[in-house]
Order: sequence, then structure tokens, then C-alpha cells
Amino acid sequence: MNFSSHYLWENGLGMECNTVSVVLQQAEYGKRQILFACVCASDLEGPDGIEESGYFSERMTEWFYKRYIKQYGKDSDIDKAADNMLQEQDMILKELDRAHKKKVREPGLHFCVILLQGNQFVMLQRGKCKILLLNKRYNTPQIKILEQFDEKGLCKGR
Repeated sequence: MNFSSHYLWENGLGMECNTVSVVLQQAEYGKRQILFACVCASDLEGPDGIEESGYFSERMTEWFYKRYIKQYGKDSDIDKAADNMLQEQDMILKELDRAHKKKVREPGLHFCVILLQGNQFVMLQRGKCKILLLNKRYNTPQIKILEQFDEKGLCKGR
């Protein structure tokens, strides 16, 4: 199994700290290419926002390697993977709630998670993050916001 990963850490213009976390991971499992991406931002300012978005991204990356690849990497059942991804998201958000001593998080944490395997995909979205489709057909860029998510923030397809 081959892995490739990269990270980028820069502050935005005029920002003292960066509360956005971006992860891009690629794995090769047998003959299958698997891509995992996570973009996460926090409404909290300063170090708390950095920790919150970073923690979510780290935990979802851990889920990708320890649970997804081991349990579903060779399987093509994207539905099981989607359910498992939702369970992991709920567990992480509960941990963050306990850490901040909150009972309900009204968005506060915004993220998009994308998992591509072969010709299947699953996407998870919460808060202000949006997933855009970019089509550069006929040398004219076309941008479309993907809004086909269910009430849980999940979108699956082939």
C-alpha cells in the first residue's frame, strides 16, 4: 500500500492566526486509488480556533487510515463507509462539545470531507463550507455549488 500526503500552514492576509485546516491524502490499495480531503474552519478566534479545526482534521485523517482503509479499502461498499464517516464525525463533535463545555454547537465548526474511491464518492458537509464543481468546458469556466446533500450533510454517488 502506498501513501502520499501533504500539508500547508499559512496565515491569511491580515490574520494573526489561521483557523482553517486543510488535509489531502492519497492512498493506493491494490489497484485502487483512494483520495481523502478535508477542509475545516472554526468560528472561534485565536488558539482555540486553531485547535478546534486542527483537531477535527487530524481525527478525520486518523479515521481514514485506521478505519476506512483497514475496513473498507478493498471493499466497494461506499454506503457502509458513509455511515462510518458520520459516526466518526458525531463522535468528534461530542468530544469538542465536552472540551468547550457546550451542550449544542451551532455551527461554529464548518467542514467539507470528500472520499473518492474508484468511481464512487462520499462527501460530508457542515456549516458554511461549500463544495464547488468546476468545469472548464469550451475554455469558459463554469462554477456550480453542489447542494445535493441530505439532512445529515451527506452526499453519495457513483
